[in-house]
Amino acid sequence: MIRRLAVLALCAFLCACDSDVGDRVGETVAQLSGRLAEARDRALEGLDRGITRTRGQYLDATPGTLSYEVTLPSRGLDRTVRIIQPEAMVANAPVLVLLHYSGGTNENMANLTRIGRLAADHGVWLVLPDGVAGQWNDDPAAPSSVDDIAFLDDVIAMMISDAPIDPSRITMAGMSNGGFMAARYACERAESIAGFASVVGSMRNTLAQSCQPTVPVPALLIRGTSDLIVLYANPLGLLSAQDMFDLWAGFNGCAGDATIESLPDTADDNTQVELQRATGCIGSGDVRLYSIIGGGHAWPDTDPYTSITTLALGRISREFAATDLIWSFLEPLSR
Repeated sequence: MIRRLAVLALCAFLCACDSDVGDRVGETVAQLSGRLAEARDRALEGLDRGITRTRGQYLDATPGTLSYEVTLPSRGLDRTVRIIQPEAMVANAPVLVLLHYSGGTNENMANLTRIGRLAADHGVWLVLPDGVAGQWNDDPAAPSSVDDIAFLDDVIAMMISDAPIDPSRITMAGMSNGGFMAARYACERAESIAGFASVVGSMRNTLAQSCQPTVPVPALLIRGTSDLIVLYANPLGLLSAQDMFDLWAGFNGCAGDATIESLPDTADDNTQVELQRATGCIGSGDVRLYSIIGGGHAWPDTDPYTSITTLALGRISREFAATDLIWSFLEPLSR
């Protein structure tokens, strides 16, 4: 295990394929400031400290990226944020904030979605915060001492201050509880993000009633019709997939009739995909709903940890890769 972690660490931080890697790392360190620079310095001093935390999970290394964790004080709590950045940094890079599911961690989410390849292939900075005890406070009506809206504000402020990113190209995505939280953030901080995506997540009725985005927010929704955890239709206390689509189409001023199309059935996985898309929206306020017919509570085109996971969460669609689909939707957006 120690040897495995060491190999992973070396791959993630140094991507040791030629003699000038150390020089490139030094150059990228010089482009960072504040907490990010300090966190990466610590990670580079003790390689395995930045690549893993021992909660039964390790971070799969992605060549061409650097990964490290930052401790960010927020509203009296020390919160954890994982950064996965492209090794070859460029100025004015986009940012994707990715929120884990209930009970998850930043490592779980990074591995499940294989998100690191976006940093390596597209130059995007990936920011994976941890919820308190693996949970996000997505319900504005629920009593809680955890202010996750303020925490995500702090995360975004840190990225703007410390990294060479474009503040107008910050987007957010999440799965399940993380998808709920991404929608809440879009409701309350519409001006802070350029768009959001929610995978097998919804919105609570209490949030829908209070949601008042100040500007249109492009929204990509992915739901499974056979999801037994977040029901596709008639969920108690939550918006159905159709209701959530209609709500954001209304927020974004989409005055035209929605279009519906069945996408090509490319995989033998007992699922099919139907795309509903709003039209006549204000500016870039696109709204799309990908309904996975027969799909369960799963991130499309990912491998389950165990067969028991598949049995409990339902069928995983192979018709498209959610990670790539989400980024193709979010990448062109800017605020």
